[in-house]
Amino acid sequence: MAELGEFLPLFFGCVLAALAGPHPSLTRLRGALALCIVLGPMASLINGEIGERSFLAIFDVAQVLLAFGLVQLALARLVPARRRS
Repeated sequence: MAELGEFLPLFFGCVLAALAGPHPSLTRLRGALALCIVLGPMASLINGEIGERSFLAIFDVAQVLLAFGLVQLALARLVPARRRS
């Protein structure tokens, strides 16, 4: 089986951003950011990095947050905001 490496944290961030939508409410954004902090160490655990050095989970959290932020920016640019009347 191929090594997942850094694919899993980036995948988690992209999926969370897609689930949050292009213009999330503040509550949905906070929930997604909390899940980013949870999914980072989970990605490290799945990759087997937790057993080697536990501080590497910080980098996976950063990767999940970075992927989430970049996909959110792309979605905000691509999908126009709804106008409220």
